[in-house]
Amino acid sequence: MPTMDEVVPVYVDPDDFAHTKQILINTKGNTWKAPRMASTAAKGLEQTEPSRPYQAMRPHIEINHAVVTEMAPLVKIDPSEFTATPYNCKQLARAAEFLYHEVPSDVLRACLPKHTKAYLFWYNEKTFHERALKAHIRRTSEGVIRRATNVTKMLVLQEIDKPAFQQAIASGHHDGVRMFKRLITPDMTNFVFSDHWKCIDFHFIHHEAPRSDAAEERIRLGLRRIVFYGLALLMYDIYRYLIQTKAGVEMPGDVRGRREIIRANYKLYTHYGPNSKVVRNFKDLPAASTFNK
Repeated sequence: MPTMDEVVPVYVDPDDFAHTKQILINTKGNTWKAPRMASTAAKGLEQTEPSRPYQAMRPHIEINHAVVTEMAPLVKIDPSEFTATPYNCKQLARAAEFLYHEVPSDVLRACLPKHTKAYLFWYNEKTFHERALKAHIRRTSEGVIRRATNVTKMLVLQEIDKPAFQQAIASGHHDGVRMFKRLITPDMTNFVFSDHWKCIDFHFIHHEAPRSDAAEERIRLGLRRIVFYGLALLMYDIYRYLIQTKAGVEMPGDVRGRREIIRANYKLYTHYGPNSKVVRNFKDLPAASTFNK
């Protein structure tokens, strides 16, 4: 993943941790707020048997599919005649962002409105919807990073005085990521990925009981990796590039450049490290019962 190792080393002196904590205290309620996260206790995630059947994303994708039957219009359609990008297309794009972060072009095409896919080649209405979906995906990614930033700051303020936290950070990237992963709770993932649970089944991924169907269980375990390990990677990057502060330095420098590094890394999280072993099939994603609502 892209890094700024030479520019942004990890600060591990006791004074650095103390200074970082003080900066978080001073800026709380100003540049960041402790997130209000809804409890997932009532969702029954620890029950011995999954209570919901698996519903694949496949029907939602296939109903949006169209066979190419004619050439694209030779005359440009007046943009004023374009219809808004349908809600189901935005839901598919949101689900694709969850699985890939950097959405492949063929998957993005699957999210386009059905009527635009009946034409061979591109034309201006199809381009309009493609741009709208790309913007929707960017906003979804930015929402994840924004919410994760507040959660990470809350966690760091809570943990930074503990020897286990300081030792993990000092031990390097791998141990730092593992430390953040141990701290992540379903309440946090429910909050950080809140946009995604409008189209993806939170319960399927987070329920602790193994599923009796082997194929479903492989999907569940793979998506849990993407959620928990992926969020841990993001949290570590947020700590490194946006939170930690060298003693004697008022605030981290080059914040804009550091945010760009986080955005670039975020696009790689779903196939980095253990996540590289996850078989990512768009049609196999568990669809939320609220997909069309």
